[in-house]
Amino acid sequence: MQRSNLSIIVLLACLSFTLPAFSQDKKPAVKKKEEKKKPAPKVEAPKIKLVAKPAKTDSVPPPYRDDVFTTGEIERMKTFLISNASKRAQPKNKLWSPAYSLVCINTVRAGLEYLLYRESSIPDSLFSRHAAFNAFSRTNRIDVLMEQLRDSGLVSKTQVLGFSGLNRRKIIPIDSLKSYLDPYELNGSLWFTLRGMIGNVSGWSVFTVSLCAGTHAAILTVDHRDMDKMLVYWSDQTHNHPVIAGGKATTQYGWELMNEKGSIRTLPRGLDAYALHAMKTFWCDCSYDKKDKNAKVGACFPELVIWRVGRGQL
Repeated sequence: MQRSNLSIIVLLACLSFTLPAFSQDKKPAVKKKEEKKKPAPKVEAPKIKLVAKPAKTDSVPPPYRDDVFTTGEIERMKTFLISNASKRAQPKNKLWSPAYSLVCINTVRAGLEYLLYRESSIPDSLFSRHAAFNAFSRTNRIDVLMEQLRDSGLVSKTQVLGFSGLNRRKIIPIDSLKSYLDPYELNGSLWFTLRGMIGNVSGWSVFTVSLCAGTHAAILTVDHRDMDKMLVYWSDQTHNHPVIAGGKATTQYGWELMNEKGSIRTLPRGLDAYALHAMKTFWCDCSYDKKDKNAKVGACFPELVIWRVGRGQL
């Protein structure tokens, strides 16, 4: 009996070692909760406002607008022109100094540099950092300067106005064969030539003019911000601008306001009338020597050349 009880105890001990897992409850596997993906926020497409294109105010192609300057650019050039013309002319027996005004060609050269590049090395020397304005080793003349500017893309348009003279009481055009005739009238209108070269664009435009084959040069600045009230200013180094009336200057030196109509005595003076007056003043007859009419010295005749200045590829 004791032996059977002992075998039963041994059997139960073995079962407790071999089957422990069956005596414990299995914990159920915990499933990880799947995180619900939040829906991506809706991105609303940007609302496109349809803006009507501004109506074209003119039919001028974009490159032509490079010829129109801002008021600030004009003021920069104007300041120089007024300051230069207020100085006295350089005496012929003295070297130039800052106390003297520049000669006409250098006035034009420096004025345009201030307009386009904000500064000018002229008149300290005729050498400029800008190749188009560099007169070093070149002829310092208005037609040569404007040819350099045209080659650099800084001149967009050119016009030439001729003159007529009196020959046996008949008005005939002056050409190389009749250059002995004094200018009597302008063939056309400088005022309307400027207006035609500007077109229908509003703003400021700058022109240079050559009188009698470069004997004199000047700058014409046109204010056409209001096309119905176009204003033209004549600038050079002479003290012919402004007009002196009653001992007082009517306009600023180097910046004389000109009118469409009028004579050289009206205030303001007529542009066409003054152009004719200036041509007579600076006219040079190169077909013969006035002291010896048989001596030929060249062939030139009075004409007015107008160039329109632009920014080009600055």
